[in-house]
Amino acid sequence: MRGGDKTDHLISLYRIFIRSKKWTLRMIFHAIDLALTNSWLEYQEDCKICNIPSTDVFDLLHFRQRVAEALIKMGHPIPNRKRGRPASGGSSPVNSPVTPKQHRYRIEIRPASEIQYDTVDHLPEYDQKKEATRCKNPGCKGKTHVYCLKCEIHLCFTGERNCFRKFHQKQE
Repeated sequence: MRGGDKTDHLISLYRIFIRSKKWTLRMIFHAIDLALTNSWLEYQEDCKICNIPSTDVFDLLHFRQRVAEALIKMGHPIPNRKRGRPASGGSSPVNSPVTPKQHRYRIEIRPASEIQYDTVDHLPEYDQKKEATRCKNPGCKGKTHVYCLKCEIHLCFTGERNCFRKFHQKQE
């Protein structure tokens, strides 16, 4: 049994816990745990072959989270989300104290590479903002109103440059 004890140990670290008396559900979740653990072991071997630094290799927990995120986003249509500020209930602006606005730095969220390059449901949409947002394609300094519905990032889509296409195609 090549690596049987190692696989059992790794499965026990982050087991999918389910309270069920049905043996079929327990077997299905055990099979998912087994597949994820074996995939992670293969991933580690592939990283060694490709000489990827150990700091860039995911541990088992982060690997499982990354797989879960990719499975959640893959192949599903993008729900229409309402934009803008919600309507105020009954508070009057006269009674509320005025506080100075604090500038908040937003953390730039990039989609996982599996999502970015999956070529499913990446649709350009025009935002309704007054001012254009900077293009998030690396190396581009342009401003745009076009964003990807799936990745939720702004990308240029003009006659001179098409960062929308470049961002969603793998560079060989």
